[in-house]
Amino acid sequence: MQNITLYLDESGKYSLKSNEQEPFILTGVIIEKKDVNAIEGFFKYIKLKYEIPTTSPFHSFDIYESFTKKHSDTDLKNLSCNLADFISLIPIKIKILQINKKVFKKALGIKSNKDFQGSWRRNKMVDFPYKIMFTYFLGWFTKYIKDDYIGSITIDSRRGADKNLIDALDQSIDPTSDYEEKVKKIIKNKCTALCFANKSFLSGALELTDFISYTSFFKSRRMLSQVKKWGFIKVWNAIKTKIDDSKITLITEKNVVKFFKIKDGVHKFLKDS
Repeated sequence: MQNITLYLDESGKYSLKSNEQEPFILTGVIIEKKDVNAIEGFFKYIKLKYEIPTTSPFHSFDIYESFTKKHSDTDLKNLSCNLADFISLIPIKIKILQINKKVFKKALGIKSNKDFQGSWRRNKMVDFPYKIMFTYFLGWFTKYIKDDYIGSITIDSRRGADKNLIDALDQSIDPTSDYEEKVKKIIKNKCTALCFANKSFLSGALELTDFISYTSFFKSRRMLSQVKKWGFIKVWNAIKTKIDDSKITLITEKNVVKFFKIKDGVHKFLKDS
C-alpha cells in the first residue's frame, strides 16, 4: 500500500468574532510518502544555507517578519526564489479555501457579535468556518486516495480549532451525515491517522505547507505587490500551477447557506431562546 498525506495550515484568524476585515484561509497540500524525504532534505539545506536553526521548524512569519530577523531583503528574495523553484518541481497538489467573514456572518444571519452570546450553541458558531472548510478538504482529499493507497491528515495545531476538525472527521463517517457515500466510505476505510502538530514539530512537508499558506495569505489580501521585494509574486506563480483551477477558492454565501441548511436567512441556533 502507498501512503498519501493531506497537510493543513491556516493563515489569519478563523473566529468569526476576530479580524472581520481580513480573510481567513486554510491551505491543503497533498504529498505522497515517497516524496517526503526530498522535501525534508530540501528544508535542511535551506536552513543551513540561510543560518536557520535546523532543530527548529521553518516558520515563514518568523523568518520574513520577525523583528529579530537576521536576513536582508536580498537574502529573503533569494530564499523565496529557491522555494518557488522547488514548489514548481515537486509533485504536490494544492487547494486553498478562503472565507470573507462579513459574507459568512451575513449568510448565518449574524448582525453583531452579540448574536454569538446566549447559549453554548451560539458561541460555537464562531468556529463554523473550520467546520465547512475541513469538510470540503475531506471531499477533495478522497479524490486522490486510490485503491492501493492509505491516507492520513497532519494539521498545524490551533488549540480550540482542533476539536472542530475531530468533530468534522467523526461526522464524515457517521452513516446519518450528509457526506457523499463515496467520501464516507473512503474516509472510514482508508484514512488511518489524524495528527496535530505543535509549533516545535519538525516536518518538512508541514513547513512547506506553512510557506504556501503564508504566501497565499498575501494573495488573498491583494498584498503581493507589497512584498515584491521578497519575491512573493514568483512564489505565487509557482503555487497556482499546483492548484486545479489556478486560484484560491472562495466559500460563497450560497455555499454557507446550503451547508448549514439555513432557512429564512437565519441559522437555527439564532432562533433558540
